Amino acid sequence: MSSRQKFHPIAIASYWLQTIKQWGFYILLLVLNNGLRESFTLLALAAIALLALVQALIKYFTRTYVISPEKIIIYHGFFRKKETDIPYERIQTIKQRQWFFYKPFNIIQILIETAGGSKKEAEGDLPAVAMATLQLLESYRHRAPLENETEQAATHTYHVTDEQIILFGLTDLSILASLTALMAFGTELIPDSWYTNAVTSAEDVFRRGWVFMVGIVFIVLLLIMLISLAKNFFQFYNFKVS
Repeated sequence: MSSRQKFHPIAIASYWLQTIKQWGFYILLLVLNNGLRESFTLLALAAIALLALVQALIKYFTRTYVISPEKIIIYHGFFRKKETDIPYERIQTIKQRQWFFYKPFNIIQILIETAGGSKKEAEGDLPAVAMATLQLLESYRHRAPLENETEQAATHTYHVTDEQIILFGLTDLSILASLTALMAFGTELIPDSWYTNAVTSAEDVFRRGWVFMVGIVFIVLLLIMLISLAKNFFQFYNFKVS
């Protein structure tokens, strides 16, 4: 592995949770002072969640890493590009953590502590990488060549890129079939009162005119595309054919 790599997309959730945790004290004060039923509280919480998501996306798209036989390089920064070089001889401890939502994807967080580094924070942080990355790091660190590494690297003939996943996610119609089946199954469980309210709301939408209807359809299609993108990223990220 000698080219720049992005972290797994699940890192976005990790970045988002970290930001929410940093704002936890202010969120608690907001809820205690105003209550959850106040519209101001709900709008403020939604704004905090949205800003945290934007920050998480910026971190994800501006942070990459390289693992070479000599060292680990972590790139970060948006306006001011920074690099963190960690030679293997400086590494003192390698720790791994795994959030509960990392387990289905076999993803871990790797924290690298170095001699002379800060005791409070790890010098190197790989927030979401495959379990095999830890084995590769330990292999380079102890100068023990990974078994069949050269042969495996030479046999990769196709690697799905992020752009291809996005294109496939935007044109994938299977999500529509899944949602249709879910809606058909859900009608058996939805109470009659909810169904009546839904029909009444639909009639109100028709009365508001075609512009309002187009807006509703656009929002629904946008949500479907976002769900499809998330599904395909989790399924095909870093997919290789050997």
